[in-house]
Amino acid sequence: MKIIYDHKIFHNQIRGGPSRLFLTLAKYLSNKNVNLKIVSPIHNNEFLNEFSKQNSNLVYGKYFRKRIPYTGKIIHKLNDLISKYQYNKDKFDIYHSTYFGKPIFKSKKLVITIHDLIHEIFYKNLKSDSLDNKKKIIFKADKIICVSNNTKNDLMNFYGIEEKKIKVIYPGVRNIFLDKNYFENIDFIKFKPYILYVGSRHSYKNAKNFVKSFSLSARLKKDFKIVFFGGGKFTSEEVKFFNNLGLNEKFLFQVDGNDNCLKLFYQNAEAFIYPSLYEGFGSSPLEAMNNSCPVLSSNTSCLEEVQSNASLKFDPYNIEEIKNKIEYLIYSDEKKKALIKLGLNQIKKYSWSKCSKETLDLYTEIY
Repeated sequence: MKIIYDHKIFHNQIRGGPSRLFLTLAKYLSNKNVNLKIVSPIHNNEFLNEFSKQNSNLVYGKYFRKRIPYTGKIIHKLNDLISKYQYNKDKFDIYHSTYFGKPIFKSKKLVITIHDLIHEIFYKNLKSDSLDNKKKIIFKADKIICVSNNTKNDLMNFYGIEEKKIKVIYPGVRNIFLDKNYFENIDFIKFKPYILYVGSRHSYKNAKNFVKSFSLSARLKKDFKIVFFGGGKFTSEEVKFFNNLGLNEKFLFQVDGNDNCLKLFYQNAEAFIYPSLYEGFGSSPLEAMNNSCPVLSSNTSCLEEVQSNASLKFDPYNIEEIKNKIEYLIYSDEKKKALIKLGLNQIKKYSWSKCSKETLDLYTEIY
């Protein structure tokens, strides 16, 4: 049984949870002697670049640090052409598409992973051909993997997919211990004590409501700061928004770094907050739990399902409630200790070993 992962997610992302999922799966499956190949001829995905340095036998492709502007469509077509050649050469049995869009190969068996239905729910003005291509591959697939029951239900509601065609397989929680001897001399004095937010801050991620809630609390402004890890530098629009709320660099920090650096920020935070309006799975809160950091989270989409009672939930549309829940947790050592204990227990449900076994069982079933 030969399995191929295509280039789609590695073309679309420089880094991100979905690309991490496929790389981790590839690593675990290769350890089970599964014949698997990631075919991503031209990419600028940092995760895949690092992965290929240690697993060159699993990857066909070349990393380019910077993409030439306005060449996205050309590179995508080149990737398709080169991938077809590689597919015909090696005669793969199962094609696992890493992202939606029309299939590249006419394979014997087609699997696709659906992480979420954000485009359908939040982007009403998305070009129709994008969703048309997604619909085509969804109906063409022999099996669809969903990362949560919430995503499965959304998929059935939006596209009318039969339940028997869908398999829910939870991702594992990545362990941010890439280098056990890692040490970085970070000046945490200028940040501490802080509330941690990780990743993108745009639209449905709901960072603005979080910042608004913080700005309404004289206690929080007096005693705490906010660290935004990743997500890019603050834009001029964001700075203006912060200033209008009476917040500036005294309260807010944006920090970039690698996974080991992120681990340190999890471990030194007073709490982690996840105000997202919608997620397919939501790995960052689980990473926080994995690093003994108490979690505040919105109560939407899959987050009740994935986190259970291991986080303090709030209505992400209710700014006053967000403020109250932050204050309730952040000033209670007893509540923080209780959530840390619940979090460390909750993450035991999300094992990469279990995820890879269930994925391999699905491949074997359709093969």
